[in-house]
Amino acid sequence: MRISAMVVGAAAFFMLAGPVLVSDASADDRTTCAQGKGDEKAAACTRIIQDRRATAKTRAIAHKNRGDTYFGEPRPQSEVAAYRERVIADYSEAIRLDPEEAARSYFFDRASAYVNNGDYDRAIADYSEVIRINPTSYSADYSRAYAYNGRAWAYSNKGDYDRAIADFSEAIRLKPKLVVALFYGRGEVFRKKNDFNRAIADYSEAIRLDPKNDFLSDEVFVGRGDAYYNLKDYDRAIADYNNAIRLVPYSNAVDGRRAARLLKGDYESIIAEYSEIIRGQPRHAPAYLSRGIFQLYIGNPAKGLADISQATELKPKDAYNALWLDIVGRRNSVPSRLPQAISQIDMTVWPAPVIRMFLGQLTSAAVFAAADNPEPKKKNDQICEANYFSGELALRQGAKSEAIRLFRLAARDCPHNFLEWYAANAELKALGVMP
Repeated sequence: MRISAMVVGAAAFFMLAGPVLVSDASADDRTTCAQGKGDEKAAACTRIIQDRRATAKTRAIAHKNRGDTYFGEPRPQSEVAAYRERVIADYSEAIRLDPEEAARSYFFDRASAYVNNGDYDRAIADYSEVIRINPTSYSADYSRAYAYNGRAWAYSNKGDYDRAIADFSEAIRLKPKLVVALFYGRGEVFRKKNDFNRAIADYSEAIRLDPKNDFLSDEVFVGRGDAYYNLKDYDRAIADYNNAIRLVPYSNAVDGRRAARLLKGDYESIIAEYSEIIRGQPRHAPAYLSRGIFQLYIGNPAKGLADISQATELKPKDAYNALWLDIVGRRNSVPSRLPQAISQIDMTVWPAPVIRMFLGQLTSAAVFAAADNPEPKKKNDQICEANYFSGELALRQGAKSEAIRLFRLAARDCPHNFLEWYAANAELKALGVMP
């Protein structure tokens, strides 16, 4: 369960508990506005909103239902901004028309929409209003608890972890039915704060309260596994990642388990994992590439070369396959194939500068300059790769200290699902240096 899903889930509870639509409009419009989908539902709700005979409460429900439609239906990218405004406008009108129901439902709806828009301050304001109102027309504890839960996620998304923890703790004290999710949520925030022992305690309590995983999915095990991983307790991390993968085979835990195995030095298990993928998908080029790299680091460079050659045959236009083939080929004393490979590779885009560096056409400094990018994530990814591949070139040229420096940067900064992160850590271990 992800943060956005948790916030929307809180609102969904109140949607289900909301009022029944009553109007003098046609029975078909009432039914379609309450139960329909898409533009047909929105049109029916619009007719009710425009019906002068409808009460304020009825029009409020129609605005809420139309807002739900705009919120829930996928739209072309060009229309997203306009529909986000319509969602907020409908929920705001519902709040104005029926303040009593707003405390149970409409503020939650609008807060969820604000979160979806990344407008966390306005979401926090709406959740705070529910807490302030403390309605008597509905279970006050439940209403406030859901508001504290939603506000906690909004604070967490803003990076205000102390307020998020305080709100989760207050919601846990009130103990609504979603207490399992609250322990999970507070565990997530403790993990973001790098307070891994408290995170583990909260994740463990969530797991204890939900032993059959009726509510929680793989994410609670991923979270606890990540906390153990950061404490360097790799065996417990792997056990949690295995539980996550049991629940969701393509879980985020796959990358975490692989990283924990790498830092344990258990390359054989990683190779076995890729072999299993290849058995099921014999033309899976990335699995051949990855297995080949780890074959190199367990002392089987010939098998590594065979695997990466297979990956290159399957995807000859892939620039990364060509780079890795050059690296592993040199370890097997095989002449470089890069001069021939570039005829099939797009040399106008990244990582073409890295290839040119390997061919002696660019300096390492020029590669780092080419890696710069106005998009922060892309810049980080490309700098990561520049560090790793520059480290390989330095190692090839006998500049061991420089290679270690660059591999350390890659091991520190590369995303943990990047082959360059795995390879940098493996190179450091091979050089007798702790990552």
